[in-house]
Amino acid sequence: MGQTRRAGAIQFVGLAHGAVGAVVYRDVLADLARGNPLGSVPDRGDRATAFWFLAAARP
Repeated sequence: MGQTRRAGAIQFVGLAHGAVGAVVYRDVLADLARGNPLGSVPDRGDRATAFWFLAAARP
């Protein structure tokens, strides 16, 4: 597998990760968007899971 193809595969996985996270955590993300997102992500729970799931999706 060439370097360009590998980079494309990694980008695809990142985009797919973000899309799945946006669907699975849509209620939590909507709640975060309605309120003040700064300082509102705790160490554990749905908000933290959604935040880190989508933070890891960035290619």
